[in-house]
Amino acid sequence: MNLESLSNELLLDLFEYLSVVHLLRAFRGLNVRFDTLLCTHFQVYGHLNFQSVSKHDFDIVCQQYLPSVIDRIISLRLSDDDDTPQQIDIFISYGFSLRQFIQLQTLSLYHLFSYETTMKIIEELHHLPYFTHLNFIDNHFLCDETDVEKMIDTIWSLPKLTRCHLYIDFHQNERLFPRLNTISSSLEYLSVEKFNFDLSKLDHLFQHTPHLRHLNVRLFDHSFDQQLSCSIPLMITLKLVIQNSLNHLVNLLQNLSNLCHLTVETLDIDLDGQQWEQIIIDHLPKLRIFQLKMHIKLEDNDDKQLKIDKLITSFRSPFWLDEHQWFVRCHCIEECCLNSILLYTLPYAFGYFDPIVKISSISTCPHENDYWSYNRVHSLIYRTPIIRESPLSKIGFPNIRRLCLSLPSNDHFWSVVTTLDQLISLNLALHDDDNDNNNHVRSQLQVVLDRAPHLYSLAFRSWSDLQMCLVDNRSLSVRWLDLQGYDENWSEERWFNDEQCTELSCSSLGIQCEVLLIRVEHRATILNLVNRMTSLRALSIKCRDDTFNGSSDRSSFTEDELVKWLKECLPSVSTIARHSVEFVRMWIR
Repeated sequence: MNLESLSNELLLDLFEYLSVVHLLRAFRGLNVRFDTLLCTHFQVYGHLNFQSVSKHDFDIVCQQYLPSVIDRIISLRLSDDDDTPQQIDIFISYGFSLRQFIQLQTLSLYHLFSYETTMKIIEELHHLPYFTHLNFIDNHFLCDETDVEKMIDTIWSLPKLTRCHLYIDFHQNERLFPRLNTISSSLEYLSVEKFNFDLSKLDHLFQHTPHLRHLNVRLFDHSFDQQLSCSIPLMITLKLVIQNSLNHLVNLLQNLSNLCHLTVETLDIDLDGQQWEQIIIDHLPKLRIFQLKMHIKLEDNDDKQLKIDKLITSFRSPFWLDEHQWFVRCHCIEECCLNSILLYTLPYAFGYFDPIVKISSISTCPHENDYWSYNRVHSLIYRTPIIRESPLSKIGFPNIRRLCLSLPSNDHFWSVVTTLDQLISLNLALHDDDNDNNNHVRSQLQVVLDRAPHLYSLAFRSWSDLQMCLVDNRSLSVRWLDLQGYDENWSEERWFNDEQCTELSCSSLGIQCEVLLIRVEHRATILNLVNRMTSLRALSIKCRDDTFNGSSDRSSFTEDELVKWLKECLPSVSTIARHSVEFVRMWIR
């Protein structure tokens, strides 16, 4: 059976499993039938994702295919990450304007570093009649408060925007959300990261976003006299991180009478179950989902056991156990300088967990073995081997996607992290004492790699011997290598000479590597890496003989001796640009 013998319905089903890049390259222009099917597909699934694409594919799609389907794209994702550096500038250089994407509904921008480029993009969105969703993911800009205010106001003025995710770091000392001068008549879903709010800023946000229904914010406020000026009746979902102020927490919640879903993490706010019960009864009559995580600092003279007993007892009332069946688990943490209590509702509802060895545990669960599978944890730091006697040894993390791991570790790791089937990113710190231990570390690393079939990114943060990282270690899935690590003591940067880079390029991980982050002794090594590592498509590099000492002003990066030399030595299709004072990034294939 050949492909053309399949029915149109089956082909359209098949198209759903392929990226737009692969679809266009494989089927565009084959014949009238496939062109018609592609048009039908784009009317429903016009999602164009340029994240992690090769430069070759990006250039071909932009030059040959995108012009013919640009009016059918409903979702666009662009990224200036290390694997696609300068992608957005290249996209614009091809003559594309977002106003050409007349059906666009969703735009996601990853790892942008240019305020000016971002502003041009946002301003173009005003010309799109169906645009509703805007996502900024891990973006970093150097700009002043006036520029920040201008950007946020421009976003708020988008006439049909309903959902917005703002993960933007403006690198300012004062990271309070800016003052708004524009009222959004459409925005309903808002998630803000890297910005803090005090109560006055939050009140200002509510006044300028009157239709807000779902909100994710951080409230850090040290004042005593601030109050919200009005109720927020439309709000039904709130995800909140709040520090220090119990009064501000109560004041906020008493204005959310229709709230149905509350996820809250408190830092240094001492609240017990009776107080939470009273807040919910008095102010949150419609609350159905309550997800809590509290960090309570203990003083040296506190009776820890008495404190824990009183706290856990306060969550044993009929309100908690019978009416809502909201159970909690409480840990007393005693490690290094930490002396605190961690309490959270069950099942654990947060994406991150930091296991600590010296810990005691108690819960209000009717059965001791309930709720030990932390399914929602996607990021885990496993720094210290968890001993079997620790209460945390019962916890299982079956859905880890990002893992920080120190090796060697004991075998109990595998009873805590029961599977790595979903792992995509692994950060490693490798330690050794002797040659036998070196072999043990390499063996443990290989076991981890073997059990992670979807691992894409592998970062070595510290190591004592390059052999520990690369020799004999294999993975069928790893394509991203980060070797910008340190020595075992985290005191000196790791620099690779040409011999070590040759060893890297001949290793199994090096042969299949597509994205490489590394420090090298000499610039000639860069050319050798590009020539030897034939799968390599993107490179982020710090070179010891780089003479550049530019200021933080990105406009000064145009006169750059190393970048000029690389452009002369590498093919003209390569994109080479200074990313920071120290690093140069290249998109070569």
